[in-house]
Amino acid sequence: MPLQATPATTALIQFLVGSHFAHLASVLIVYDGAAVASKNSLQQQYLDAVQQAFEIQSQHGKIIGLQWNNVRFFKYNYEEEQQQQDYDQEFGQHILKAVDIVTEGFITILANTSRFLHARYYATRYATLRLKDKLYLFLCEHENPAELLASELLQFYPHHLMVTPANDNSRQQSNQDNKDHNQRQSNAKNAGGNSSGIGTMKTQKPKIQQTCNEQNMVAKETPYKNFAQSRETIAREASDGNASVASSSPTSSSMNQKLVTSISKYHNINFELWTQRYVGAEGNLNAIHLDTFWGLCRIFAKNVELYPNKLKNLQRRVMRVGTLTYLPYVKTNYVEPGEGDEDGVDSHGPNKTVMFEGAEADLVRTFCQMRNCHLRLIPYPPDNWGFIFENGTTEGMLGDLYEQHMELAIGCVYNWYNSLTEVSRFIARSAVTIMGPGPSQYPRWRINIMPFSTPLWISLFLAMIACALVFQLFKYSANRLGYKYSSGLIKKKKYGWKTLEKTMLDVFAVFIQQSSADTSLKRVATRVFLAFLLCATITLESTYSGQLKSLLTMPLFNSPIDTIDKWSLTKWKWGAPSIIWITTVEQSDLKHEQLLTKSFEVRDYEFLYNASFRSDYGLALERLYSGSLNIGDYITMACLKTRILLRDDLYFDWTRAVAIMGWPLMPLLDRHISFCLETGLYISWERHYKIRSTNLHMQEMLAELSSGHIQKPPPQNLSIEHISGPLFILFFGHISACIVLLFELLGNQVKGKFVRFVKIKYFKA
Repeated sequence: MPLQATPATTALIQFLVGSHFAHLASVLIVYDGAAVASKNSLQQQYLDAVQQAFEIQSQHGKIIGLQWNNVRFFKYNYEEEQQQQDYDQEFGQHILKAVDIVTEGFITILANTSRFLHARYYATRYATLRLKDKLYLFLCEHENPAELLASELLQFYPHHLMVTPANDNSRQQSNQDNKDHNQRQSNAKNAGGNSSGIGTMKTQKPKIQQTCNEQNMVAKETPYKNFAQSRETIAREASDGNASVASSSPTSSSMNQKLVTSISKYHNINFELWTQRYVGAEGNLNAIHLDTFWGLCRIFAKNVELYPNKLKNLQRRVMRVGTLTYLPYVKTNYVEPGEGDEDGVDSHGPNKTVMFEGAEADLVRTFCQMRNCHLRLIPYPPDNWGFIFENGTTEGMLGDLYEQHMELAIGCVYNWYNSLTEVSRFIARSAVTIMGPGPSQYPRWRINIMPFSTPLWISLFLAMIACALVFQLFKYSANRLGYKYSSGLIKKKKYGWKTLEKTMLDVFAVFIQQSSADTSLKRVATRVFLAFLLCATITLESTYSGQLKSLLTMPLFNSPIDTIDKWSLTKWKWGAPSIIWITTVEQSDLKHEQLLTKSFEVRDYEFLYNASFRSDYGLALERLYSGSLNIGDYITMACLKTRILLRDDLYFDWTRAVAIMGWPLMPLLDRHISFCLETGLYISWERHYKIRSTNLHMQEMLAELSSGHIQKPPPQNLSIEHISGPLFILFFGHISACIVLLFELLGNQVKGKFVRFVKIKYFKA
């Protein structure tokens, strides 16, 4: 068999780079300069092969942004135990910088690849960009695949490939691969066709004119443990005919001899290609042997896909999802085995112990059906979304998600912790508003003063005083003129406070269309004044009577508090069962949102039920994506008769699914969400579960409430309350008369005592 001029390392890496990394925009190569210092080391060959492979791609016109990161130049040394933590943090910062400038592929040439995985996940948690990495290539030398691929961090990066030199333990696997390959070729020849690989995991490999049989493979492969075989031995094998150097010219024996003498001990070694299983109901962290690359003849044993799409078919891989009951999004709770829809995360075996329904529940369920994963649920109590505090402590569903007790959480979740969790694209629009008390009717005892406004009443009072003064002037003038020109025949009258009081009472009687006691009008001016006053008061009394009748027929209500701005000006409180209702606007700069945040209260269901009948308390309400209203169990049909809905929203946000940082299935879930929204499936689910959770009469009342309709009170029999206005005036008049009488009696008593005192002191003296 001819000996290839290109080392097996170079041939393998050139194929991997050309087939899988050439289409990427940028690639980061992480290597250890101290480990590649020796020219004959395998890591040096890895590095040279990677550099040569990308140079070839550049010559072919491929533009790939390359970043080279040499861990040798780090400030801290990982070999010193005291600096290992600082080294890991520095490593993570370097990877974070690379991720933030859009790095799609990663190639590592390290003695300890697990440190890179920890640094990569550090960058995943703190990266600004949330782009999913495409490919990882781990070029290893002494690392054990079973140990490296057992890392749970690799579940965040399922598209990876580990390349390691073959050892004695892999000889049996390599021989079996060789047998399988030869058998496939034999079957292909018998069938008159070419070998096509295993199943659907295929890729195009370099065309090999000759194949390696098992006998030649055993004789000529270079075992990993026997790397000390000298160059002279390889050259001697070549001169004996056991190996030959491939050359473009048949007469290039001198060139072949020079090439053979320069061959390193790694020239024709075999490589094993490994990956983490990831899929399946169990054993997700097991190392899977994908293929073997035969270094002697530069061919793959199985010819399978080296980067299989593990996310297309998860093969019943368990997906842990946290949910809470909040209809119509999700309804979840434990039920008897066999009566539920899905399995609980703590159940043993598929016994269907959790009820799982709702619009977002159907969205996640259909996603799992498409990806063939096993859904296991963690139900939470209603309104227990939870929190992630600045000091790292957590609680509730979102807290458990942050601590990675689950992969995904749903249930009307807003974008509260974007920097700490992986969020999906928006699912549905959700707006928060307030259901407040309806406009109240004005007190009936004020019915007599309501026809006229306050400025008008003040004007009428001043007009009455002015008319009384003018009328008094006319009386005084008439008396003076009559006394002056009557030669003493007419008795002169005194016009003081008592006569003015009588005049004001006469004018008031004219204003309310009542007869006056004084009917002797001897002057023409007085008659003219009184005539025009009667004409004016007739119109005034008719206007008052008409307005009073309209108020008695159609009651007058206060102006409704039906906007967010009006509500913020009141001192009314409003509440909901969870603080999560205002988390979105808690740090808002808008004044009305700040005021409403301060007036918000977290209350239990019993308090909210009682508060729903109060005339000074509001309840948080949600406007759904489908246009309907979503209410809590504490809101009943009885309270809806006296409530109104604010015309605008306090705020709106988009519901999302949230996952742990770096969740690899998020792009696929985003695609599924888009499909459900574009086809109308989500709105159909939302309306379906909204109808199921609310009775028909309640839905009709909510529809009227949403349209701004205020329910009219039914006809009522007249009661004392309806005539409370006149009764109030009568009561007020009696009280006023009694108070005046007391003051008169008190004044007369004081006056009598004063007169007696003066008489005794001065006249008797």
